[in-house]
Amino acid sequence: MKLIISIFFTLLFTFLFAQGQEIDPNDLHNLFWKIEHPDSKKVGYLYGTIHLIDKDKFVLPKEVKKRISKADVLCVEIEELQDQEKAMELSIMKEGHMTDILSKVQRDSVYHYTKTEFGMDSATYEKLMGKFKPLVFSQLAFAKLLTSTKSYDLTISALAKENDIPVVGFETLEEQMGFFDSMSDELKVELIMQTVCKNDSSEQEWEKMQNHYLDQNLPELLKFGEFKGEMSTFMNTTISENRNVTWVTKLDQEFDKNDLFIAVGAAHLQGDKGLVNLLMSKGYVLTPISIQLN
Repeated sequence: MKLIISIFFTLLFTFLFAQGQEIDPNDLHNLFWKIEHPDSKKVGYLYGTIHLIDKDKFVLPKEVKKRISKADVLCVEIEELQDQEKAMELSIMKEGHMTDILSKVQRDSVYHYTKTEFGMDSATYEKLMGKFKPLVFSQLAFAKLLTSTKSYDLTISALAKENDIPVVGFETLEEQMGFFDSMSDELKVELIMQTVCKNDSSEQEWEKMQNHYLDQNLPELLKFGEFKGEMSTFMNTTISENRNVTWVTKLDQEFDKNDLFIAVGAAHLQGDKGLVNLLMSKGYVLTPISIQLN
C-alpha cells in the first residue's frame, strides 16, 4: 500500500514538471525560500521537494532541518493517510476495466507493454491489474524503481512530530485522486498510450530527474512529462494552478496565526501561478535561501 501512495506522489511530481511556464532567471536554482509579511511578525519557510529519491541520494540540509524544528505548523500537500485500504480503493476503478476505453489496437499495445515489462499475458494483466485507474497504470514502470527510495514527505513529517509540531495537509488523497478521475476518457487514453509508447527507459528518466533535482536545476526538471494541447491545459490548470491558488488561500489563513514550514513538490514553486508569485501578489516578501543538495 505504501508503494501505491508513493507512486501517487511521484506521479504528481512528474506531471507538474510539464507546465511550460516562464521562470524568473534569477530564481532558476532556488528550492528554499523565507516568507515574511510587512504586517505580521510571523515567519514562514517554503521548501520544494521531489517527494521520493533513491536512499543514497537523499539529502536534507541542516538549515532546512533547523527551520522545520522551529516552526509552529508544518504544511504538506496531503494529510497523513491512516486507512491503507482506502488508498487501494482509490486506485481501483469502481466499474469495468481500464482497457474498456481503448480501441483494439490500443489494447493490444497495452498487452504487449505489460508482457514486455512485467511478463504478464493479457488474461493475467486483466485479472491482476486491469482495474487499476489510468493514473496508477501510468506509473507502473516506476514501481520497480521505488523499492529503495526515501520519502521527503515522510522524513519531514517525522521530524516535525519529533518536535511536537502539528502537520497539516492541504488535501486528502481522495481529493488528489479526484482531480485525475475528472479527466475525460480521451485524456485518460492519451495518458495510457503515452506510457505504453514512451521511448526513454524509466530507469534513465528516473536517474535524470533525481540528478536535476539535486542540482536544483528547475529548467531541466520542467522538461519532464511534457504534454500538448488539451492534456497540457488540464495539467496546467486543474493539477497545478487551481491547486496552488487554493493552497495560498489556506496558507494566508495559517500564516496569520503561526510560523510555518511548507514542504511541497518543487514544481509548485515557480511559474506565473506558482506559490512564489502567488504569495508575492498577496504582499508577502519572499527571499531565496541558498542550500546544497550534492
